[in-house]
Amino acid sequence: MQLPKDSRNEQLEAISLTKLSPLFPEDQFILKREIIDNGVDIRAEIKKDGFKLGFGFLLQLKSSESIEKNKDGSISKSIEVSNIEYLVNNAQPAYYCFYDNKEKKFYYQSLYELLTSLNRKNLSWDKQESITVRFKEILDSEAIEKIYKETLQEGFNKRKQSQFLTDQSHHLDNDYKFIINQKGDTYSDIENILFIEQKGLYLNQSLNWKKVIELHEKISETSLKSPTYYLTVAIAYFNTGNFFKSRIQLREAEKNISEIAPILIPHLKFYKLQLNNIFGFIEKIDYEDILSSSDLDNSLKNHLKLESIVSLKNNMYSDDNFVANEFENKIKVYLEQPKLEKRFELMALLELTTYYADQFICLIPQLSRQNLYSTIDERFKIINQNFTRIQREQLDLANNESDIYVLALRHFKFLIHFNAIATYAFQIKHPDNYWLEIEKLVIQASTFFSDIKQFENQLFSLQTLLEFYQFIENSEKENNIREQLKRFKQEIDLPYFQGKIDFILNGGTFIENIRDDFKSYRKEMNEIKKMNEELKELDKKDSFAKRIENGMTIELFPIDHFFIPNEKLDLFFNEIIGISDEELISHIIWMKEEDIIPVLNIYVEDIKNEGRENGNLEYKGISSHKNLYRIRKCLYENEIKRVEIKFPEF
Repeated sequence: MQLPKDSRNEQLEAISLTKLSPLFPEDQFILKREIIDNGVDIRAEIKKDGFKLGFGFLLQLKSSESIEKNKDGSISKSIEVSNIEYLVNNAQPAYYCFYDNKEKKFYYQSLYELLTSLNRKNLSWDKQESITVRFKEILDSEAIEKIYKETLQEGFNKRKQSQFLTDQSHHLDNDYKFIINQKGDTYSDIENILFIEQKGLYLNQSLNWKKVIELHEKISETSLKSPTYYLTVAIAYFNTGNFFKSRIQLREAEKNISEIAPILIPHLKFYKLQLNNIFGFIEKIDYEDILSSSDLDNSLKNHLKLESIVSLKNNMYSDDNFVANEFENKIKVYLEQPKLEKRFELMALLELTTYYADQFICLIPQLSRQNLYSTIDERFKIINQNFTRIQREQLDLANNESDIYVLALRHFKFLIHFNAIATYAFQIKHPDNYWLEIEKLVIQASTFFSDIKQFENQLFSLQTLLEFYQFIENSEKENNIREQLKRFKQEIDLPYFQGKIDFILNGGTFIENIRDDFKSYRKEMNEIKKMNEELKELDKKDSFAKRIENGMTIELFPIDHFFIPNEKLDLFFNEIIGISDEELISHIIWMKEEDIIPVLNIYVEDIKNEGRENGNLEYKGISSHKNLYRIRKCLYENEIKRVEIKFPEF
């Protein structure tokens, strides 16, 4: 009797099917074997929470008794192009599975990944009879879960597409579109518009401006959008530094401003003012109009109040003692507000601490001249502790990264400026590892603000880095930051930023100025030291006047009393001292006749009055010292000698 013979291929096919089924959990999958094999061995359907969803995928099985592996551990198998085309036409997720009977393992390859690879290598692959597939991924529980998720997502996408097309057939008069990306994810205009209108302001508050812009740029320009939508997108563009696009969106929002919720109107006014300031249409922001709005929410109100107060801080630079009284008074009142949100309290404390830090840096030269070094040390410690305390409270509050990095940059700027003065003036230096840690954190801040495109703070972080490299005298890194600033200037073609960048690059940073000042100061000190040494030698060589007749005695503050013979009075007044005022000379001569010793302060280069004037306060630096040095030498060379004055004892 003749019967069909069994074959090893049929046995392997049966074995592979038997081994495959248990890999797919029954609560998630239904596997259906195809009776007629046209290129698909199994049609699978997925389940979720006990429901059959109707979403499915295809499996095509291959197997082998034993096979030689490639060097990378993969297994090569030839697949007919007609089979690939057939799976593509089924328009479902599909997978090739290969069973290695020797190792008792399944390998798999998704159709999507296979097509992506083929198209990258050779766009004409479909003209071949077959192609070689390299199986490398093992079909384990993790891979099964991945297949489940991919099928579920693909199913929802297809349903969304079908539903959208059905809805569109009833509304042919609108222009809403939907987009399918490379992965098959589907986005409809109406879905994205609603998301921005409902969630966009929250995303903006969370600094997720990029997400708002990403969704906006997927939506067709002709789709109908609300004023709230345009305002939300305008805010996102503003905070990422794209001020041109922000202005366009804000104009669209203004066209139907009556449709915007009253609570959002102040936001629109605020960003319009900011843009007008940036584009140079106004020189100064007037916050009063917005602050007077009855619909202003507390968050924006506190933000605007603080910005208004901070604008007063620079008044300190027009005061001799670097005090901005109005700023100090108003920010203290602001901090005393009942129920002030913690975030705004910390922001205000940061502004106040920054003000005291800037003020302290300006006062250090004055405190040094008065030898108040303990005061300098004490104030530095207090300001440093305040920065640290605010940082600790911000971290406890789990505040947004932007606030934390702004605080860090302000703190580092203060440390860099203070240590620059300490280094240049007192030769006090921190170890290198101290500065390496600061450099690392400033670079992190710069990268963060660059990523979220918050240009104001990005510029501040670049300026801080520039000053840091100037301070540690790393010219290579300094030049690199200068190039970044130049590129930044080209990218942000706005007067607001142009002026700031030009000032940083050309006007000189604090570090450059303080470094140059101390170089000049040290040079002057060396000159003064040399002049003082010469004057000491001159005093040793010079003798006191033996006769004080036929002339007059004058005190030349701050050095000594000198006797001027009558025949040398014109020389003394006109050439040595340089007094051209005849009335002043007559007054000095009159004092001599009244037995009064006149006084002239020779720190003053152009003497207008008799007397000490403001004494040592008339000293104006090296120019005053040079004047004193010149006069003393001229007196010596012209044999105008000192005279000892003996005051009567009482």
